[in-house]
Amino acid sequence: MIGHRHYHVMNYVWTRLSYIPWHDDGQRPEAITLYLNDQWDLDWGGLILYRDRKQQIRAYPPTFNCGLKNSNSVIHSTTPVNLDAPEPRFTVQLFSKQRIEESAINT
Repeated sequence: MIGHRHYHVMNYVWTRLSYIPWHDDGQRPEAITLYLNDQWDLDWGGLILYRDRKQQIRAYPPTFNCGLKNSNSVIHSTTPVNLDAPEPRFTVQLFSKQRIEESAINT
């Protein structure tokens, strides 16, 4: 884990068949995912899924050097990394250190 004043920063390696079930990042007001693979094919899985305001499920593929910011406890998950993926899916995750209760007090 990398130390930062406002975020917990972690590197993740998502191997074949790994995935994340539906969750909302708990009491963190903000989370950011950065994608590190130079290439990633849709057939390799590892897409992030989330529910929009109408509760419809949307998908976003891992795209090199792009980041996704999750605010307000959006429910999300990932699809499994497929067996034919040539390498693991690499990400950096940033989770705000401040909890939702603290954020409400400080605004």
